[in-house]
Amino acid sequence: MDQENNKLNETNAEEIVNPEEVKEVVTGETETPEITPQNQTTLNFVNGNPPPKKKKKFLIPVIIGAVLAVLVAVFFILTSTHVICLEHEWNKATCTEPKTCEYCGKTDGEAKGHEWVEATCLTPKTCSRCDKTEGEPVGHKEETTIIDEPTLIYDGKAKVTCSVCDELNEEREIPAKQPAVEGRTFNFTRTQFTEWLTEIATLKVTWVETEGNVSSYYLTADDGDVGAMTIACDSNGKVCDVMMYFEDVEDDIAIITFFAEKIDPSIVKEDAAAALLDGKEYKKAGVAILRYDLNYGEKATALMAQGYYDEVYES
Repeated sequence: MDQENNKLNETNAEEIVNPEEVKEVVTGETETPEITPQNQTTLNFVNGNPPPKKKKKFLIPVIIGAVLAVLVAVFFILTSTHVICLEHEWNKATCTEPKTCEYCGKTDGEAKGHEWVEATCLTPKTCSRCDKTEGEPVGHKEETTIIDEPTLIYDGKAKVTCSVCDELNEEREIPAKQPAVEGRTFNFTRTQFTEWLTEIATLKVTWVETEGNVSSYYLTADDGDVGAMTIACDSNGKVCDVMMYFEDVEDDIAIITFFAEKIDPSIVKEDAAAALLDGKEYKKAGVAILRYDLNYGEKATALMAQGYYDEVYES
């Protein structure tokens, strides 16, 4: 057993102690040995210190790999959420917006701007690209063609078209005329007035003759009273003077003053009749009413436009 231990010690001594150390022990000479990396571990072990641990160099690639993995993950997240846009998805430019990436909002170029189509009768100014509108339609430029002239009794009819477009083509009703004064004439014709006498005053009107601008008629009332009438017109056929005679003087006064009140409500037929019976003229609202002496001593009641009266009686 002792022999085996001696052999082991001898073996260890050969491995651990180098020749320089043996020389120092045998001769007693002191020489500082050169410490090299090769014998550092042996000296530390001889001095009773454990050899230093080797660094674990395999951790560096692991750390680098982990950092790269994190960077790749972050890059993937940024690109997949389009924080970083590698390939733009362009939306086309519009009238108000340039070409724009759907993902990141980046723009390229300029907006196209509106392409306006001018307003028409029915539509405002409109962009042909985006349908944006501006302003209002210009409206129709109407042209009216009378089909049936309105009268003092009946409505008329007119055809209305647009001189700019073909969209408007319709018939419209024209309300019956409200009798009125227009300067030196009234706004109705002799035919329209005789129609009114027939329909409203329930007179039978019989035409006799027309000389120049004056027409003559026979009149018959419901009560059998007979009379006569003349109507003077201007060159346009508008009535300017109506002269009416009945054997019963109150009949012509009643009819004329009743019609005058239709011309203007401010004319009160009772006041007008009282003035006429008192031998006075009645003038109001552009209308002149008076009693007119006939050749055979009778009197007729005359209804005139004030302008015509002034021209004939005041000049």
